[in-house]
Amino acid sequence: LAVLNCHSIHSIMVASSVGLRSRPSCVADSIAGVSLFADEAPDDFKEFNRAFIAMFRITAAETWVDSLPEQDQDGTINYQAATFIVSYIIIENWLLFQVSVAVLLENFVSTSTRMDEEEQVERAVEQARENELRNPMEPLLVQLLREYSDSADLSKRLSILFQAEA
Repeated sequence: LAVLNCHSIHSIMVASSVGLRSRPSCVADSIAGVSLFADEAPDDFKEFNRAFIAMFRITAAETWVDSLPEQDQDGTINYQAATFIVSYIIIENWLLFQVSVAVLLENFVSTSTRMDEEEQVERAVEQARENELRNPMEPLLVQLLREYSDSADLSKRLSILFQAEA
């Protein structure tokens, strides 16, 4: 398995923050927030730029929108605001989850590829070692095969090579 390192965590954070700034759902929900809550929460939703910052702060889990009333004037729960904010959080978290999974998968694939390449190199080195150990005289025999002129010359060279010293 790929190890989650500091670079991966940093990549996730950067991808998430960059993605949030240009995320269409943040823009769309900011526009919807201005349309729905400009009168109820003017501090956060009177203008688009304020709504965008409020939605970004919610996505970053910095804060809840304090100016948005949790209850209506008659004391009942403000289901419109609750549904709006909760659905926004669910959608944004799902999108961030997909970005995180994409970064982790990319890291896993690159690590797997690198490990496969390292294994192939190790196998090639091991194969080369096995070939060397199988016939330690192979370089000498190759040289003999290249240099002999006829079978008599080859026999002469081999007899000199394997001649026992007294």
